[in-house]
Amino acid sequence: MSKIKLSVLMPSYNKGPYIRQSIDSVLNQKTNFDFNLIITDDCSTDETLGIINEYVKKYPRRVILLPSDKNQGLLSNIIKAYKFMNCEYFCCLDPDDYLTDEHFYQNAVDFLESHKDFSIYAANTSAIDENGKIYTQNTNYTDEYYDSDFQDMLVNRAPLGNTISSVFRNDVIDADLISKIEQFVGSQYDEAAYREDDFRNRIHLQSGRAHWVNNVVGVYRYTPSGLYRASNRLKKHLLKIVSYINMYMFFDKKYPEFMVMAKDRTLQMLHQVIRGNLNAVLNFSQGEVAKFFEVMGKIVSYDEQYADEITKQIMRDCQERRVRWYEYIFSVKKAQNHKVLYLLGLKIKL
Repeated sequence: MSKIKLSVLMPSYNKGPYIRQSIDSVLNQKTNFDFNLIITDDCSTDETLGIINEYVKKYPRRVILLPSDKNQGLLSNIIKAYKFMNCEYFCCLDPDDYLTDEHFYQNAVDFLESHKDFSIYAANTSAIDENGKIYTQNTNYTDEYYDSDFQDMLVNRAPLGNTISSVFRNDVIDADLISKIEQFVGSQYDEAAYREDDFRNRIHLQSGRAHWVNNVVGVYRYTPSGLYRASNRLKKHLLKIVSYINMYMFFDKKYPEFMVMAKDRTLQMLHQVIRGNLNAVLNFSQGEVAKFFEVMGKIVSYDEQYADEITKQIMRDCQERRVRWYEYIFSVKKAQNHKVLYLLGLKIKL
């Protein structure tokens, strides 16, 4: 297969009500170069596959379907698309989102062609919730454009696009990187760190800068069934904390800023989830409780002084409620990490 200018990667699963609008928004892009749409379907059980095959039949050179014979998960399907693509530039599009700017891909490629020191072209988006309400996402940025680099990202000063609004120079994703992230397929928390928009932004900021334009180019759909939105408050925090720890390890421990992010998010978790309503913690699954202790152990191992901050947070709780929660954790999980439990103020001997 000869190299194409741009590939659009679309991992799909049971998005029948939305995918037609998403595909049409890609095919309606006006460009002076050739591009293709690579759809990796994760064994959909609704009308999704039938709709995709309609487009494959009608546009056999432009729409490519890579089906699965069993459900493998999002990261596995993204990796499948990575392995198949052979292009100068690529982008991703979820099958329930859609583009509104017909010139977005052309503008992105034009910029990246003339600015070789940039690896990302991104733009602003609107969001639509399950009630049909649409609103602009990045309203804190008022300039026409912003340029940023890896260090800007580390200190949260880099406006970057999400899945629908980012185009990348294809100079980072290779066999070695794919092999590195394949080990996380199937791991509920770890694989989330490598399939999200943030990961693509981070690895491409290692090879060039990002150019973000303050134009709305598409609509991002919030659905209650998504991994992050469908999670309870503890799991939402844990997904982010695990992502930061994974990035610290992925970049060979070069950037302690990731561990700072993890520690800051952990304190938020303790404040919002545990101190806020200890009784609600009783509804968390054993897996979530186990992950909580695993995450705390990794952070304390990285920075033992951090344990003092954790203890101060915990000691602000009501003694009686705290003990009830700890006793519950032990009764269902029989945790083994004595050091972490001691630092948390537990008075029960293992």
